[in-house]
This record gives sequence, C-alpha cells and structure tokens, in this order.
Amino acid sequence: MLRRMKLLTILMTLIFLISTPSMMAQNISRQYDDDNYDSEKYGYEERFRVDRYLDVEVWTNHNDGEYYEGDNVVIHYRVNRDAYIVIYSIDTRGRVNLLFPADPTDNNYVEAGITYRMPNNWDDYELVVSGPEGVENIQIIASRERIPIPDWYPVSGLVSDWDNRFEFMDYINDRYFLKYNGQRMAYDRTAIYIEEWEDYYFQPVYHPVYHHWTLCGNVYLDYPWGSTVYVNGIYWGCTPLYLPRVYVGWHTFTVYDPWGYCWESDIHVSRYHTIVLDNEIVRPGPHVQSKYKQVRTSGYRSPVKNGYPNFAAKKVSVMSSKLVTKKNVVIKTGKNGKATTGVVTISPKKNQRGSTAMIKTDRGWETSGIGERATT
Repeated sequence: MLRRMKLLTILMTLIFLISTPSMMAQNISRQYDDDNYDSEKYGYEERFRVDRYLDVEVWTNHNDGEYYEGDNVVIHYRVNRDAYIVIYSIDTRGRVNLLFPADPTDNNYVEAGITYRMPNNWDDYELVVSGPEGVENIQIIASRERIPIPDWYPVSGLVSDWDNRFEFMDYINDRYFLKYNGQRMAYDRTAIYIEEWEDYYFQPVYHPVYHHWTLCGNVYLDYPWGSTVYVNGIYWGCTPLYLPRVYVGWHTFTVYDPWGYCWESDIHVSRYHTIVLDNEIVRPGPHVQSKYKQVRTSGYRSPVKNGYPNFAAKKVSVMSSKLVTKKNVVIKTGKNGKATTGVVTISPKKNQRGSTAMIKTDRGWETSGIGERATT
C-alpha cells in the first residue's frame, strides 16, 4: 500500500511539473485588450526577450538635450549588428508618433557599426520642436528579425495617460512591435527637454547647426531695445534676444542701435554659463565701427523688414504687460542726437543658469567664475 502511495505521489509530481510550463506559457501569451485594459490592476508584462548580442544606441544633436520651440532636432542611432529598427516618440502632450520608418515604403534594415542620422542630408523633411514646454521621450527598438510596423501614418491616435510614462512605453513595445512572443530585441531611450521662449525675447533669425558633441553656453542681449545683433559678422536678430546655444570660446558680438550707434566686443562663452549683455556692458557710441566690412555696410536693420514683421505690436504688448522687474534703458532720442532715459519692465530670466560676474580683459569680456551676477 505504501509503495502504491509513493508511486502515486511521484506520478502527481511529474504531472504538475509537466503542466507548469504550459500554464506559464498561457500567461505569457496573454494578449492585451486595449478597450478593457486596466494598467493599475494588471500592470504590464514584457513578452519579448533581451538579445544579449545586440546593442542599440540613440541620441540627439544637442549634448544637453535642451531645445526651444522652433529648433530642429536631429536623431542619431547605431547598432552593433545588422538589425531592423523602429523609432517612435511620446511628445510633451503624450501623443505617440512614429518617427522611423517615416513612410510605409522605407527600409528599416540598418547595418552594424554605422552611425545613422534622421533626417539625413537627402531627406526632404525636418524634425521641428513644436512644444509646449515639457519632456519628449524617444524610443528605439532593434531586432535581428523583422519587426511589425503598425499603421501609424500619418498619426497613431495613441495618447499616454499613464502616470509612469516608461511603463507605458514598455506596453507600447510589447503591444505593437512584437512579431511573436519571446522575440529577442534590444532597445534604448533618450529624452529632449523643451523650453518655451520667454515672452519678451525674440527668436534668432540665424539658426546655426550644432553637432551633438558641441559644448555650449547661452547669451542674453536686452539692450538697447530693437537693436540689430551680429555674431562673428553674421546677422542673428534684434534685441531683446536670447541665444540658447553658442559655441564655447571667443566670439565677436556687434550691436547697432536704432540710431546707428555701434558697440562691438569679443565675448568669451563658457560651458553652461549665461552671458548677460545689458546696459552695463553694451554701450553703443557714434565713433565705434565694426571690424567686419559687411556689418559696417549693413549696420542697423529695421526689425520689421528683417525677420520681425510683428515687432511693433510685440513691443507694445510687452511694454504694457505687468512684469516684475524694472530697468532704466534708452528708449528714444531727440533730433539733437541726445538719448533720453525711460523705464522698461523686464521679467525674470527663467532660463538663465550658472551666471557669474563679467570682467573686462585685454581681449574683451568673459565670466570671472566668482560670485553670481545680478540679473535685474
């Protein structure tokens, strides 16, 4: 009898061990029901396997990930083995957008060891930051097998309403980009941080292209109002002007005020520092001339005719707005050439960071690295 009991116990144990993988497989293969899916109750389950031999990287052209509305974004990516890839993003509004392949006819197979960029030099489109302010996440998925591409052209129609966006991205990966359960894949993520332009600053007219390894600082110019700004002999726009990214090193800044007076100086831009060029530094004079012949020829440019058609309306709205900081600046000049002084309200510079006192050197102005400069 005991012998029979032992045999029965062993038989039941074997049946349990055999049935367990089947039960687990049924659990793994559970399909998502989007209409009745309760993420808080069920969470998510990753149905793909990590490919230990496949590595994928994604990054953007701004080393610090900081962008402003109207900026162009360039996405770089690379795999260590030939693979199929997909790139999508979740913007600051939570909308899911398929970035690559950008068209159903695009080939999403890439070769190992090559750094790709999107858009490339042959593409006829640009990726432009539209805002609003916030964080936009970028996800790349790679597999040595084909990846199913959802019909997200031109839009996916999906919006993230999860508290944890990373869990939502894991759900998207499993739900839309798996050919079968257990497919081996690799992925990487990056994010861009979108800042809004401050109301009283104008966007630059000249937009240089910065590579992803560039080290930059930023520059504020808020004096005199409506003046023309050149950097290294290139027209950038009119004041008040904020330049969020300028190469680290020496640059020549030239300012022509509305009365044709000029100020020019070399400015040393430091990494992650804000250079503030206000009425304490910028002092245009009638006898100052730019070292650049083209700048001397162009001189002052009317904002309305050179990239700022709504300049007058914006100036009136800013002057009449209830801002908190006041500064004495030159606002007009009489026929006798003498400047008069008035009060203009200027709001705090919310995007300013790492600002230090400016010192005058033999070459020009540079940050001292000691003490924090007052910005009001």
